[in-house]
Amino acid sequence: MKNKIQEIMNSEKGPTKIKLTLYIVFFVLVVLFLLASGGFESDINRRRNSVKDEEKKVLSFKEKQEKLLKEDHTYKYTISKSDTIIYDGKIENGEEYGYKDGKEGIIKYRIAGGKTYKITNNTEEEYNNLYDDLDKRYLDVNNIFNLINSSSAMIDRQNKEVIYEYVIEENNYKIYTNEIEIYKINIVTKDGSYTLEFKPLGGNYEGKI
Repeated sequence: MKNKIQEIMNSEKGPTKIKLTLYIVFFVLVVLFLLASGGFESDINRRRNSVKDEEKKVLSFKEKQEKLLKEDHTYKYTISKSDTIIYDGKIENGEEYGYKDGKEGIIKYRIAGGKTYKITNNTEEEYNNLYDDLDKRYLDVNNIFNLINSSSAMIDRQNKEVIYEYVIEENNYKIYTNEIEIYKINIVTKDGSYTLEFKPLGGNYEGKI
């Protein structure tokens, strides 16, 4: 055996073969050690946990509501009655900025500290007619959620989207959601319709802001 090893070492490719054999032996020993210590099992568990984390990204309906109420976002409200009024804006850092397109033309506004301001040439003045004669209950997202959460829904599941439909006091409410957010609310009353659309701030937004 000793002579055989000596012959291999003296051959042209002998040292290379010896090194390759040692590498293979070392690799096999490492694999056996990992199997004995549960290293592979730990890696499998990490992969499983990663998959579970991905699955957790699908939010519940309640979580989607809380996300819309808490996180900054852009919005477009379209109210269709005798006339059409559009509010195109954003909520950021506790303040609201937007444009109202209605009878008076286009008005730029800001809402902060419970007060509404009309902005003209970088000058602000308090403005009390932002919503005209509209029913503000249908533009108050928190109020809408409180109302529907105490009622039962008809649920329509479409692939990764879910639509929750409610009939409350003869008004029809539809809440459109995907896996992680509420992106539209549609309310139809006897006087007209209110369509509220939302997008995360910084997303693909095509509004005026």
